[in-house]
Order: sequence, then C-alpha cells, then structure tokens
Amino acid sequence: MVDFIGKETDALDLEAIAEIAQAARPEEPPRDRRDAMRARIFGRIRAQSPEGTVTVRAREGSWIRIAPLIEIKVLSEDRARNAQTTLWRMHPGAVLPAHDHESDEECLVLEGEIHFGDYQVRAGDYHRALAGFRHPTLESTEGALFLIRGEIREFAAH
Repeated sequence: MVDFIGKETDALDLEAIAEIAQAARPEEPPRDRRDAMRARIFGRIRAQSPEGTVTVRAREGSWIRIAPLIEIKVLSEDRARNAQTTLWRMHPGAVLPAHDHESDEECLVLEGEIHFGDYQVRAGDYHRALAGFRHPTLESTEGALFLIRGEIREFAAH
C-alpha cells in the first residue's frame, strides 16, 4: 500500500480495513442478558445513601400479605417510640376491618383511592386518624397505594 505522500508502507489497504471493521461490529446481546448485566453493574457501583440517611429502594424490601387483597411493606420501625412507617397496597375490592388507634396515624394516598363508607380519600390527599378513636372499616373499590406513619402493628402473614 502507498501512504498519502506516495511512500510504500506495510499498512493494510482500505478494503482489508473495511472487512475487519465489519467483522468486529458490536452485536446487541439479547434483552434479558443485557438487563441482567446492567443490573449487576449498577448493583456494584450504586452509591450509598448520604451519611445520616436511609433509603429503601422501590425494589427493596418485601411485601407481606396481611389480609385478602392487602399487602404492606415496612419501611422503618422505631420500637422505642412504638412507631413505624409502612407502604400499603390494597387491591380492588380490599376491605380492612374497623380498628382502634392508640396513637395518631398519618396516611398519604399515593395512587387510587380509599374510603370509609361514603367518605373518600384520593391520590394526593392526607388523612390523619386521631389516637383514642375507632377507625371505621376501610375499603378500596379500585385499589390504592398509600403511606402510613403510626404505631407498630404486628400482622400475621396470610
């Protein structure tokens, strides 16, 4: 091959370079393999939450079925204060029986809606049940996801 100034060289000619480039062309792995590799890589490099904080990722933790069509995920517990923060998922048609509260319970509905008889609490609404009062039966006809901050309750898995 002759280089750009007319000197003879041992370099590959353009046709050989094109063939090598074609043979070395990257190939996309199957989607499931690509996703598994990506998860492994990000799992190894995932940054720790800032000092003095705790993060529970959406895929972390486990959902516990506490009643038909009702699951919870415990996000945090403070046994010394008898307080916990839980994420609740009520599937369409779920019913939670009436219950008492020894301390205030705060609820933020994230998706869907819940209702106590005709009273509805929808996505974005905040609801607080006061200590010493009986909470009426809670239902969700379309399903709901909500965050509860209140006293620790022990639930048997169903």
